Amino acid sequence: MSDVIMVKGNGDGVVFLKLNDAKRKNTFTDDFIGHFIAALDTVEEKGDAKALVIHGLPDVFCAGADKKNLLALCDGTVHVKDLAVSRRLLEVSAAR
Repeated sequence: MSDVIMVKGNGDGVVFLKLNDAKRKNTFTDDFIGHFIAALDTVEEKGDAKALVIHGLPDVFCAGADKKNLLALCDGTVHVKDLAVSRRLLEVSAAR
């Protein structure tokens, strides 16, 4: 697992996913998004989550997209990558 996204369960079905990239204030870079989706995959593979709590740093949850991706989006040369995270969050299945 990554230090950028940390996953921790409490044993009662509650899983905490911490956005932990303090250096970049949880900016949605390509690398960060990859770690985020991998963490969601890990939560789902374990299969014991009944609730998922996502939290950020003490001073910021998430800074949004990075400048490079925002400029590429304006130029029409890249798709909206944060939609991949949104879609993946909606698709995470919980323990039954």
